[in-house]
Amino acid sequence: MFCRNCGAENTDGAKFCEKCGKPLDAENTQDVKKSTAHVAAAEGTMSKISLKLEQADKLKKMISPKYLAGIGAGVVVVAGGAIFAVNAGKTIQLDKYLLFETSGCEGYGNAVVEIDWDAIKSKYGSKMEFTSEAKDEFGKSLKGVKPIDFIQDYISVQLENDNKLSNGDVVAYTWDVDEDLSDYINCKFKYKDSEYKISDLPEAQTFDAFDGVMITFSGTEPKGIADLKYTGLEQELDSYDFDISQSSGLSNGDVVKVSIREAAVERCAKELGRVPAGTEMEYTVEGLEGYLSKLAELDNVTLDEMKQQAEDAYLAEAARNWSDDETLESFTYLGDYLLTSKKAENHENYLYLIYKVQIHNFYSSEEGSYDGINDLYWFIQFENLMIDSNSKVKVDVTRYKTPGNQIEMDSGIHEGYWGNKRWSYKGYKTLDDLYKDVVTAQSDSFNHEENIDESAAPAPVEKQTVTQTGYILPDSSTELVTEADLEALSDEDCKIALNEIYARHGRKFKDADLQAHFAACDWYSGTIEPDDFSDSVLSETEIANRDLIVAYEEAHGIR
Repeated sequence: MFCRNCGAENTDGAKFCEKCGKPLDAENTQDVKKSTAHVAAAEGTMSKISLKLEQADKLKKMISPKYLAGIGAGVVVVAGGAIFAVNAGKTIQLDKYLLFETSGCEGYGNAVVEIDWDAIKSKYGSKMEFTSEAKDEFGKSLKGVKPIDFIQDYISVQLENDNKLSNGDVVAYTWDVDEDLSDYINCKFKYKDSEYKISDLPEAQTFDAFDGVMITFSGTEPKGIADLKYTGLEQELDSYDFDISQSSGLSNGDVVKVSIREAAVERCAKELGRVPAGTEMEYTVEGLEGYLSKLAELDNVTLDEMKQQAEDAYLAEAARNWSDDETLESFTYLGDYLLTSKKAENHENYLYLIYKVQIHNFYSSEEGSYDGINDLYWFIQFENLMIDSNSKVKVDVTRYKTPGNQIEMDSGIHEGYWGNKRWSYKGYKTLDDLYKDVVTAQSDSFNHEENIDESAAPAPVEKQTVTQTGYILPDSSTELVTEADLEALSDEDCKIALNEIYARHGRKFKDADLQAHFAACDWYSGTIEPDDFSDSVLSETEIANRDLIVAYEEAHGIR
């Protein structure tokens, strides 16, 4: 025979379609000659449900004493959305036993639907019986099981939407009833999918959810960190109910947005009947420590501390290394150079405090005397200056650097075997020399800012008093000079010794330093202009000494 429902061919004598499971009664079959008539009727075929219960062990696992697997081989007819058992019995109008409940508030309402099983049990529980099909299929397994308990596992109803509801919203509900249930219970079940209209939700009350939010910022910009804690009175909320738009990589002045999670809002509506008045709040980042990036950020208190350290450092150096013929005339602060790294990820900085120093030097010997004031430029360097939450610069003033290069001050007075009397100092002869060393030499890696004001510094002392009575080579006019004599001289003394030969004859000099040197000698009287001087006045000894000194200078790269 063939099933009218799906058209599948079935074994003669089958009660249910082997493909779709529909009953094969007189209304749902077509008579067709079969080549399988020899099949024994006792063998039959198993329905869709019977296949699920093929093994007794499996059945026992699926069915508890209270709940049996509601599956079996009954005959059912589907009509108008309701299921009717072939067995004569009561019809249960399931829609009459729905219980709807709403909670929460307007816009955040929740709905729940349940089946009033107590009412169904009270009215139909004693009238329900298992069908013969159920007894044939399950036998003794049904002992002690009540039909009313059996059906509860196979009938349910669901809402399509059960949250964020407002008054007037229509919520659809759908039934889920096992299509084979009536094969085993002498009842009919009638139901219809429908809708439920939401009403009576109270107006939502509000509260300030951010009243208990505490945002703290820590670390060093631009790598600051934001941390959130909730300390409010609403126990239903905690720190995890809030999100921060950016919690790291922060700088002062950045704005972060804090928002409350939707799940937390819904929970408040459900449990408190109140919702946050606002769901977002902005906070400006402040109080982070940062690296000094502008000279304008340098506060006067910290600057004074560094200036005091500079003065202490210089005086300490002088006390350790200076002699009695050196005294500090002035120590004047001129301003600063601030160097900041060009690399965004590197925030190191260097601050140079720049000073003009004047030193009084004096010297006296049988060869002459010197009394003058010499200028030099000096710095003290501090690094990685930070700005705290109170806009005060933080720096360890005990960690500093001073110039490593040295310059010499030459008195022009001969001092024995080693040449002229000289003084050596850490620093630079000119401000330009200092700038090139600390700024220009690092311009590939650092930006710089400066605020140097030289007007505050004392003017250079133009005149120095030098008195010299002796010669570099006293006998060069009468005795031949040896190379050994020249090796004992400095380069500068060689130059002076050469020109002593001319100076004895009253020649003037275009070289200002030479002219100043000889002008300080009490034996010198310059009367002849350089262009008017003639070598014919020189003796043979003087010419020989002149030529020896010139050759020596050329051989040693002095000239």
